[in-house]
Amino acid sequence: MSELNYDTFKTLEGQQVDVCDAAGQRVAMTVSAVDKYDMKSNQWLGWSVLLETDQPLSVVDGSYQIEHPAIGQPLLHLSAKSGAHYEIIVTEAHSDRTGVGEG
Repeated sequence: MSELNYDTFKTLEGQQVDVCDAAGQRVAMTVSAVDKYDMKSNQWLGWSVLLETDQPLSVVDGSYQIEHPAIGQPLLHLSAKSGAHYEIIVTEAHSDRTGVGEG
């Protein structure tokens, strides 16, 4: 499994991932966008993954296993934006710590 980070997920834009719930329901979704958040920090990087599907999940926000060869099978939290649009929010430690304490 590759490291779960912004760069890895950014390469998934336009690709399909499988989203699986605890009951085994599996839905194919397309990664429509991966965007950084401005966290005003040199130590943390925030980003979101937007997913779209034509087979909406019938459950509310929660943790799902996301499957793709580039990322393995991490358990991540999905928030429903609509019946066919979902979002994952991630915060990771920033690898470039130059300037820590500035600003």
